[in-house]
Amino acid sequence: MSFVAEPLADAVSRMNAKMPIAKALTSAEWADVLLALRERSFWTARFAKADLLQLMHDMLQDRIELETHTSDRGETMVSRDNFIGEMRDKLSASGYLPPAGKEGGLQDHTSTGRLGMIFDINTQQAQEFARFKAGSDEGALDAFPCQELYRAESRQIPRAWHTRWGNAGGAFYQGRMVAPKDSSVWYEISAFGTPFPPFDYQSGMDIRDISRSEAEALGVIAPGQPVKRPDVGFNDSLKKSVTGMDPKILADTVKNFGGLVRQQDGILEWVAGRHSLAIAVAPDPALTPALSKMIKSATADVAAVHEYDDTASGPGIPLTPVTDTMSPEGMAKGYSAEYYRRAPGTNMPSINVSPTRGEPLYVVHEIGHEVDHRLFGQGDPYGSHINRELDPLMKAIKDSPEIRAIKAMTWQGNTPAVIQSREFRDYLLAREERFARAYSQWIAERTGRTEYLVSIDRGISNGWSSQWKKETFAPIAAEFEKLFKAKGWLR
Repeated sequence: MSFVAEPLADAVSRMNAKMPIAKALTSAEWADVLLALRERSFWTARFAKADLLQLMHDMLQDRIELETHTSDRGETMVSRDNFIGEMRDKLSASGYLPPAGKEGGLQDHTSTGRLGMIFDINTQQAQEFARFKAGSDEGALDAFPCQELYRAESRQIPRAWHTRWGNAGGAFYQGRMVAPKDSSVWYEISAFGTPFPPFDYQSGMDIRDISRSEAEALGVIAPGQPVKRPDVGFNDSLKKSVTGMDPKILADTVKNFGGLVRQQDGILEWVAGRHSLAIAVAPDPALTPALSKMIKSATADVAAVHEYDDTASGPGIPLTPVTDTMSPEGMAKGYSAEYYRRAPGTNMPSINVSPTRGEPLYVVHEIGHEVDHRLFGQGDPYGSHINRELDPLMKAIKDSPEIRAIKAMTWQGNTPAVIQSREFRDYLLAREERFARAYSQWIAERTGRTEYLVSIDRGISNGWSSQWKKETFAPIAAEFEKLFKAKGWLR
C-alpha cells in the first residue's frame, strides 16, 4: 500500500491569509501588537526587508501546500534545510549584516538557529491550527472534551510551565495540567495569544487529548458536562483583543504601522493587501430559537471558510434579511429555502427559510446565490452568467457526470408529471443553481459537518443527482479553491 501525503486545508488557508509585514520591531513590541493584527500578519522580529519577507512567506506556503518551489537551486520540495540554505543565500546577496556582536545567534537572520526557528514556528502553527480545528468538531469534543499540556521534548533550561499554568488560572489534577478545550487557560499560557501549540518559542511543550471518561474520573469536568466548540475562526477573540484597549497601545500601533491599519467600529485591521468576504445576515427576531440557531450556525460555517470580516469592509456582502416568511410559490412547491435578488416591495435581496423544511445545507445554498449575485455579479445579474472569472469553475461543473446525466434525461408526453419533471430539470441546469449547489457542497466538504453531508447524500440518491459524489466533485472543489484563493477570500 502506498501513502501520499496531502496538505491540510486549514493549515494552507491559515498561512495564505497572512500578509507579510516588514517592520523592525522587537519580539516584545510585536507581542504588544493587537491579536487582530498579529494573527493576520507574517513577520519576524527586527526584520524590515519586505522582498525577503515575502520570499520567506512564499516558501513556507509552498511547504505547507506540499508544492515544489523553483529557485536558483532548481525545483524542489521545500524542506527545512533548503529553506535555510536559500534564505541565507538571498540575505547575503542583499547585503544584509547581522547586528554587531550577534553574529551566529538568534538575532542573526542568516544563522541556522534563526532561520530554523522561523521555519519551525510557522509550519508548526499552521499544522497545529488544522489539528485544533479537527479536535473542535462536535463529535471530537464529545469524545475528547479536554486536553493536557505536557513536555514532549527536553530542554537544557526548561521554562517553569507549572508556574505559568497556575498563574494563568489553570488547575492541577494529580499534578497534571489538564483543562477543557474551551478553557481560556489555553489562550492565557500562549506567548502568541492562540489556543494551540506552540505556546512559546522552542518550548518543547505539546498537548494530548483526554477522553471524556478520563476527564470525568480526574474531576476536570462533571459527568455529562458539555464543552463548547472553541472559536476556530478567532473572530470573537480578535474583537476581545481590541475592546477596551489601552490608548497608549492604540497610539503605538498607529505610529508603528502608519497607513497599514485602519480603525472601524472599535476594530483595527490591516488595509494594504487585505481583502475580505463578509457574509452578514440579520435573522428576523420573530424566528423560532431553533431556526435562528441553525441559520447563524450555517453562516458561521461559511465565515470559517472565507477570510471573514463581520464589519463588512472591503468587497463584502451587505446585510441580508433572513426570515421564515416563504413566498406562496415556495410554500406550494415545498422549498426548503429561497433567495430573492430583490425581495418583493424592496430593492434588497433576502433569504427565506422554511420553518419546517429548512436545513443548514440549503441556507448555505442561498448564501451561494448571494455570493454569485452580489460579489461576482456586482449586484445585478448573477456572476455565473456573465463573469469570466467563473469560466473554469462553471466548466468543471458542466463537465461533471451528474450534470451530464441530468441533461440526458428525457420524457415523452405532456402530462402534469412530465411537465413538472422537465421544469425541475431546467431548474437544476440553470447556471445560478449549478453554482449555488456546488458552492454549498464545497462549504460542506470543507467543514465536514454531518448535517450537510447527510443532505448531500440524499441529493445524490434522489434519482436526480442534484449533488455530486465526492470523487466527481473533486475537480469542482479544486476550482473553488483556486478562485477564492486568487481573490484573497480564503482563510
